[in-house]
Amino acid sequence: SQYREVIEQLQRGKAVSEETVDACASAAWERILAYDAAIAREIGSGSKRALRYGENPHQKGLLEFDPEGPIAWGEVLTPTELSYNNILDLSAAYGLASDLVELGGKDHTGVVIVKHNNPCGVTLVPKNVPNAQKLALSRAWEGDPISAFGGVLVFTDPIEEESAEWLSQHFVELVAAQGLRKDSPA
Repeated sequence: SQYREVIEQLQRGKAVSEETVDACASAAWERILAYDAAIAREIGSGSKRALRYGENPHQKGLLEFDPEGPIAWGEVLTPTELSYNNILDLSAAYGLASDLVELGGKDHTGVVIVKHNNPCGVTLVPKNVPNAQKLALSRAWEGDPISAFGGVLVFTDPIEEESAEWLSQHFVELVAAQGLRKDSPA
């Protein structure tokens, strides 16, 4: 619908007016926004959860999640509401922990600590070492204990009692591990 006007202007003066350029650009952006909104309506049908804050404390954050997924995001998981940064750190830590599983297989246990989207402790220990998981945890913490304080931890295996006891003595923002539930004894 815009071609006729553009062609006429080009034939008359070999240029398109600034008003026509603005009108065409505005129409293009409106079409793109309508397209993106249609995609969001179609795909964005998951459940939503308000976060404590967005990337910065003055911003709002929202997590859209699959209610059938492995994490019960719809439930209260922590004493304080999660933030966007907690989710971002969890995602980074999970990705790195997945790499550890691929690297060490079932014969190793690993721990990843991330804070502000930066790994500050990563350890992989053979499971045949005595207290392997607790050793992996303490070594990961020793990687940068200042940054680890208040960080997000992801374990490659279910949390063992010794590790849970160690964790109870240290401040961490979030812990994730296989089989971990809110009502877990660990």
